[in-house]
Amino acid sequence: MSQCQSENPLIKALPPETDYLSYLTIVEYNINEAQLPTLHRILQDTTLTTNIGWDLVHLLLPLLPHSKLCLQDVARLGNPREVVLKVTELLEKLGSRDEEDEDLCSDDSEDVEDTEEAKSIDGGAQNGTTRIKTPSREVQFCALLDMLQTLLPRIKTKFPSRFLSTSLQALLPAYAKIAAEEQATEAVIVFIKALAGTSRPKLPPRASSTSMPIRKDEIPQSAPDPEGNDGSVGLEEETLQKRLLQAFLTFVFEAYMTALPLVEDVPGMAWCSRIQEYRQPDSIIPGRRTFTELFDSGQGYLHNRDAIVGQFTALSRDLSFTPPALLTTLITPPSPPSTPTDLPSTASEVPLSLPGALYLLTASGVASILFDAPCNLPSIRLFPHYAFIVAQLVGISSPASAGTEPLALIDAILALHSCLNISKEDPKSDSENSFKETLQRLSLLSANTPNASLRYRAHLVTKSILYSHPSENVRMAYIKDTLQNCPYENLKASAVAWLKDEIIAAGRTETGKGVFATPATLTTLAPYLFPNPHSLTTSNNDFTPFLAHQSFFLAVLNLVYLILSSQTLNVSSWDLIRCTETWTGQLKDVANGIREVIKVGREEGEDAIEGLEMDLTLLEGNIDIVEEALKEIPVADNEQEGPSG
Repeated sequence: MSQCQSENPLIKALPPETDYLSYLTIVEYNINEAQLPTLHRILQDTTLTTNIGWDLVHLLLPLLPHSKLCLQDVARLGNPREVVLKVTELLEKLGSRDEEDEDLCSDDSEDVEDTEEAKSIDGGAQNGTTRIKTPSREVQFCALLDMLQTLLPRIKTKFPSRFLSTSLQALLPAYAKIAAEEQATEAVIVFIKALAGTSRPKLPPRASSTSMPIRKDEIPQSAPDPEGNDGSVGLEEETLQKRLLQAFLTFVFEAYMTALPLVEDVPGMAWCSRIQEYRQPDSIIPGRRTFTELFDSGQGYLHNRDAIVGQFTALSRDLSFTPPALLTTLITPPSPPSTPTDLPSTASEVPLSLPGALYLLTASGVASILFDAPCNLPSIRLFPHYAFIVAQLVGISSPASAGTEPLALIDAILALHSCLNISKEDPKSDSENSFKETLQRLSLLSANTPNASLRYRAHLVTKSILYSHPSENVRMAYIKDTLQNCPYENLKASAVAWLKDEIIAAGRTETGKGVFATPATLTTLAPYLFPNPHSLTTSNNDFTPFLAHQSFFLAVLNLVYLILSSQTLNVSSWDLIRCTETWTGQLKDVANGIREVIKVGREEGEDAIEGLEMDLTLLEGNIDIVEEALKEIPVADNEQEGPSG
């Protein structure tokens, strides 16, 4: 040993020169980046590392990424039970701190950057410790996760699920903080693969300024568990461990999908839009870049999303979490909470993430459609199964909150409707409430969701489910309820569109009979189709409420013009004509009042006048078109006979 090495305090004080506790103190005051190679060589002593390894983790974490080899030494050769507890503790701290809070290792860094007086103990000052820059949360998380991957298989006990459960519970909050970081997600996927015993190709390589890959053939074998037994476990324990990994996968996937940022106005994975583009290419607007093109560009963040989601779904299959099993999870009512225990003792006590299960099921279905991936998609009834899934995930706090869920979750729910083989059996009598509630939740998605593409997809799914009901009376009742009670004008406009489609469909039937084929339908709905617009204005000439109803007004004008100008629809009546004449006159009165406001505003140079005038011009143009159609209606001698179309 050279003179320089013999004077190194980390070597000079090695036990039995000092006891283990004293040696830890010396390491604490002398550790720095320059000492890491020496410490790495020292830690190859299994006896030493077994005794002090657990207390080195918090000292080495601030020195990442340079201390990665030493941390692996501790994971391989330290007492696995003690080190796992330490790693779990540090993960819990990592998951409990907000970004603006003090970083995980700041306290430890202060210990390392102590005063010159403290560093002089056992010659530590000669190393010239410099101030340490705390590594990022992502770097710390990946290093601790890498240690767990080595540590957990080392523990040989009859109940390894106890260590696994504790570790996974600490991992989830820590990962949720950085789920948007691809490197963290890739590390979690590798971790699950290792514990599940699967071997799959790694994700495409990506540049990283923090990772320091270590070749497996460069890492010596791990030491045996000094407190372990033969490592044999029972079938129930194996089942529990598998269930823990399944549950962990669902919660991790939920965190990943929830954290997906809005890139180029793409909600989550844009599954429902990509399916429609695939199945209905004629619906694509020429010249507009499609969602499919954005994901298929072969580069960039969106392309990586498909690769990562593919890894998650592959892990689901490896863990025997097949689509039928996922569907069973989603449509099974939750069990009543059992007596709280520290750790689950059976697989049935391990909860799963319902959003995570939904994402996995939908991802499998989407892959079978877009990428021809093999997938055993189960059949499902629209009611009560799909309806139950919607009720469990949409508008949880209250039905009115529908649309405030993460965009990725809304996208997955809508895409699931397109993926599954949904049976359109006649709803039973006890399903009528479920039918109405499901339509309410989905239609609220079409009204409240901030993303335009998801609003449109929600509208299509709602319409599909509404039209699937075999009873015209039930469909009519829902349309009437929406027009009468819904507080959202854009949703009321959708109800008018549903009504128009129903009337057109009824007019195409050979019998010409049915609820939507007679004038009585419009007579019944007239109070809700033609509300007095004067009630939407205020005494101080605030026309904001009136203009908020513009989409509804335009929808009604479109419906009325269709009926008045059609030669085949026999649903018009003199009552409808009178209501329309009165209503369009009221609309014009309010419009004239708005014109006066515009005139004053233009004189005062208000910026919002241009947009207000464009909206008003559009409304007035549609009113004029309807009034021209009214003039073409012949006046009958006996008005009771009514117009014939």
